[in-house]
Amino acid sequence: VAEVNAILAQCQPETLYQMWIDAEVANVQEVHAGETLVPKPAGGGGTSFRPAFDWIEEHVTDDVSCLLYFTDGYGDWHNIDPPSYPVIWFIVAGGTDEDPPFGRVIRMRQV
Repeated sequence: VAEVNAILAQCQPETLYQMWIDAEVANVQEVHAGETLVPKPAGGGGTSFRPAFDWIEEHVTDDVSCLLYFTDGYGDWHNIDPPSYPVIWFIVAGGTDEDPPFGRVIRMRQV
């Protein structure tokens, strides 16, 4: 959440969608420029990466600047076609060593 709020403050995107996803999209929060994310997490359980891409395709009509995906990387990402927008995978400390099949990877370390 701290990373998302830093992005909101520094990049000032017009709209940011915070998605809480496990095997499906459990909650989506829409945050606009000048606002701060107050987290409302939902879900929990198995991980599938596909629901995020499907949700964006179905619900976002404007151009997507990028998808920032914070994850431990444990899940199935093999049947996802690369989207037309950039994807950056933030893999948290203790996450998988496997790289996703597309996008850029940033591995977060515990300090």
